[in-house]
Amino acid sequence: GVRIEAGDIIVADTDAVIVLPAGGVKAALAASKARIAREAEMMQRLREGQTTLEILGLDREQTE
Repeated sequence: GVRIEAGDIIVADTDAVIVLPAGGVKAALAASKARIAREAEMMQRLREGQTTLEILGLDREQTE
């Protein structure tokens, strides 16, 4: 179980339930915004024709 304190935020969907301590809201929001920006950039690069191997800087010969 997880201890829930006054001010904590509970977030749930069909996959999971999380408890976000009240003091962690700003950090979680900043991390969320950064992830959204990275994902948007990756999707744009994919639309431009790059492969995930290229975007992630992976060597094709090492992954085949």
